[in-house]
Amino acid sequence: MAYQNPWALRGGIRPPRPVSTKTFSDPELPGVEFALTLQALDAAGLMRAAALTQDYCQRYMGNPPAEPLAIPDGEEVQLSEALFRQIALLECMQVAPEKEKIPFMDWVGWTVMSPAIWWQVIAFRQGLQEGDGDRLGNSPREPTPGSSEAPSAMAAGTPS
Repeated sequence: MAYQNPWALRGGIRPPRPVSTKTFSDPELPGVEFALTLQALDAAGLMRAAALTQDYCQRYMGNPPAEPLAIPDGEEVQLSEALFRQIALLECMQVAPEKEKIPFMDWVGWTVMSPAIWWQVIAFRQGLQEGDGDRLGNSPREPTPGSSEAPSAMAAGTPS
């Protein structure tokens, strides 16, 4: 069979990637809520998120770290590749003008200041990306084997 030009497939139109918006809140924090719009990533987007994860690991967990992570309340946050991977995926999936995207430090803040919202966001992100996994050729099971993340706990909205 002859080689096919991938840019000519589907009449040159990329397959759609699902987009979804959800509002998150925490019953322990009345009045605190925000809406988030995410779009499933294609293979190139997933690789961009993987590169961003490695950048965060080198920047904040290198020996010595290239840049200290300045936490506003001064308490330590348990940093991990798993945390950076989730943040990188969220950053790459956000649909908003650049200046309106939730910044890295705010994602770190949600993990410690409102775990209920954090786990809701992660379940939403996973559901959107995994729901499209077969079509995109992605593994339908995130995260990768050997990871410290527990998909069933995150899908349920609670930490493992």
